[in-house]
Amino acid sequence: MNSQDIQELVQQELRKLRELENFHGITPDTIQQFLVDPFQVLVHPDDGGETSSRYMWIILQECKEINQGYLIAYDPLLNQFDVVEQLRDGSFLQVCGGPSFADALNGM
Repeated sequence: MNSQDIQELVQQELRKLRELENFHGITPDTIQQFLVDPFQVLVHPDDGGETSSRYMWIILQECKEINQGYLIAYDPLLNQFDVVEQLRDGSFLQVCGGPSFADALNGM
């Protein structure tokens, strides 16, 4: 998958978006300002070592600075969307995930 493929996937997910319960100020009306051009980062799962770290596509940033707030990533290996946090050491940690973009947004 490349950045264009991910952008198309996000647009498909946005068309399905009906309701959004997000406590970070992201609504269907404001979501476009939080989307970013997809880029890959290595993400460490928060599962106690059951799965290995893997590259995911960052598609949404809560804040303009990547090291602030939460991120939404697409995990091509599991075909799911994840809430990700950047830690102080610069690494990325998966917080939770779900099968749809809306599930990840609602999990923020």
